[in-house]
Parts: sequence; structure tokens; C-alpha cells
Amino acid sequence: MKRRNVLILVTPAYHPRLAGIARYARQHGWQLTILDRIARQPRGWKGDGVLVTLRDNPEIVSFVKSLRRRKIPVVDLTFNHPEMLIPRVSGDHFNMGSLARRHFEERNFRHFAWFSTNWLNIHKLRYEGFSNLSNPSNLSNLSNLILSGVFDGRRTSRLSMPVRLEKKFLDSCTRQPINANNPTSWKKNTTASGYSVVWDENEKALRFDLSWDKQGVDKWFYPTYTLNLPTEDLANAQFIQFEVKSVQDKPENDFACQYLMLVYEDGSKPDLFMPYPAPLSAWEPRRIELSTELTGSNQKKPVVKAIRLGANPKGMKCTFWLRDIQLLKTKACVSTSERR
Repeated sequence: MKRRNVLILVTPAYHPRLAGIARYARQHGWQLTILDRIARQPRGWKGDGVLVTLRDNPEIVSFVKSLRRRKIPVVDLTFNHPEMLIPRVSGDHFNMGSLARRHFEERNFRHFAWFSTNWLNIHKLRYEGFSNLSNPSNLSNLSNLILSGVFDGRRTSRLSMPVRLEKKFLDSCTRQPINANNPTSWKKNTTASGYSVVWDENEKALRFDLSWDKQGVDKWFYPTYTLNLPTEDLANAQFIQFEVKSVQDKPENDFACQYLMLVYEDGSKPDLFMPYPAPLSAWEPRRIELSTELTGSNQKKPVVKAIRLGANPKGMKCTFWLRDIQLLKTKACVSTSERR
């Protein structure tokens, strides 16, 4: 058996993770080159594959992209760059948030809030898992989380943090449907060798059937829907919501990743990749918080001309159903054309 030369680009060098990689390498005859806290890509390295913690270092990101062009396998151990469609081994951050939420609900807590010291993709996924369970009626309507107290006989500074009034928003928001039920409105965008989209009358949904005839191909589908502007303008929409389900030719029905992509009108900005929890075999809603540059006070908001919605299935055949796409807006932000 050929001895494979595998490069490990990790930062920081978390011992349990490296120990697990080393144990697997010993069992499978890998030769490891391990670089920790790297500042630049390794020069002159030649090998068979790379395990990487893909962070914000532009030189490492460029290095990984060059490996992909050379068809060298790369597996990311983080979720910091969802726009790069590469295999990943990472924690299930959405279900981490769901588990925390269930912990409170099972103990009959009535008021709880979300707090994070950062806002990377993993934090956003955990927040979505925490807030997007089947019983949103338990969400608190608190407007502030206030921390204060006494330490060593002296009163501490008062810290007040705003808490999202998500339930209040969902109860009072305007739900504007996106009229995307016509199969011809969706432009093909996929690596699948077999592709069709029809209206499924039984499910009252769009049905996408996809198949790939070669193993090892990069499997993805992200059909494109061009928005009917200005009626379907995403500006000032807080969330986009839809229902999905899927089946594949493998019982796990699992996906490498799945995204909603926003396509900007002027072409000066790259598509914005927004992950959502993987579809299951039963209908479930998905709600994605839109970028603050679309919802903020900036008068020169970028115009989104189209959306791409799909996934990267692991099976060779996949059926994907989609229905009830809506924009959730505050009532004050509904445009004149919508009120007519």
C-alpha cells in the first residue's frame, strides 16, 4: 500500500485532535507533516492531502484554493469559510444550540436569552439552533439583559445588553411571499448529469430531481431564482423563510453543506453564502437572518437581484422539495408597491 504524505495545518495545536489524527495515520500508513500556528503557506510541499483549520489568514486561504485547483484533497476542520465548498469535519453547531434550548424547555424555564462573545459562522449556527425550535412561543419578550452586582464590597459597573425580541417580531411582522412556484422561474445551476424541476401537486411544492453518474464528482445544486423587483426586494427584510425536505439514495440523507446565496445586482460584490440547517426527510421550516447591510440604516443598500437555494448532497441521487418562500419584514418597512 502506498504511503501517503498528509499535511496537517492546524492552529492552535489542540492535543486531542492531533492525537486522533495521529492514531488514524498510524493505522493507515500515513506520513504526517504537522505545522502549528503557521503564518504563511509551506513552500515546496508535495503530498497527497491536507487537513486544515481554515481561518482568516489570506495566504492559507489562497494555498487551499491552489490545492483544490491541483485536485489535491483538502478537509477543513472549521466552519469559518462556508463560501468554500470543501469537505468539512466539524461540530454540529446548530444542534449544540438546539440542545441548550431543549435543556431550558425541559426544565420549564420561561425566560432565556442568547449571548456570544463573537459572531463567526459557528456562533450564528448555534444561535439559529437555540432560537429556531418547534416551540418558539417560549421565547422571552425581554428587551435588555442587565448585569450588575457587588464584588469585594464595591458595586460593579452596570452592563446592559440588548436582547433580540424575536418572538415579538415574528408575531407582528409582515410575511411577504416570493412568487417562485413556477418551475420555469428557476435557472439550472448544478453539476448533476440528470436534472429536472416540476411542480409537485401532492406536496404543493417545487420538486428538484438530481442524479450524478460519476463517483468523486463535486456534487451540488443551487438553482437560481431572479427576484421580481421591486416587489420582492430584500432590502429591510429581517429574515427569509422557507420549507424544505429531501430524500437521497442513501439512508443517511446527509449533505456536505447547504446554502442560501444572495446574488447582487451590480456584480461588484461576490455572492453572499448563508448556511442553513440540512433538510430532513420530513417537512421543516428554515429561517435565515439576512445580512445587516440589507437591513441597516445605510441608504446605499446593495440590491439583491437573485437567490440561489440548494445543497451539496452526499448521495448519487437526490430529490429536494421547496415551498412557501417568504420575506419577513417589519410593518414599517413594507414598500408602497407591496401595499398596493
